[in-house]
Amino acid sequence: MKLNDYPEPEIRPLGPDDAPSILLDPTRTFRDFGETGFTPLDEIVAQTVAYYRDHGVEGGYTHLRSEKNS
Repeated sequence: MKLNDYPEPEIRPLGPDDAPSILLDPTRTFRDFGETGFTPLDEIVAQTVAYYRDHGVEGGYTHLRSEKNS
C-alpha cells in the first residue's frame, strides 16, 4: 500500500468516560445467534467508496484537532 508519512499521534491518558478498550469478544454473540459470514474488507471498501461517490460527503464531526485550527 502506498501510505504517506504521518506524524506520530498525540497519546493522551484515558478520560473518566473513555472505554479502556474497543476490542470486543464475539463468543457470546456467536453462541446466542450462531456463526455468521463476514464480508471481505475489499468488498466493504468498494461499497463504501461507491456510496460516497453517489451521495457525497457533507458535514461530519471529529474530536481530532486540525493543525491549522490549533
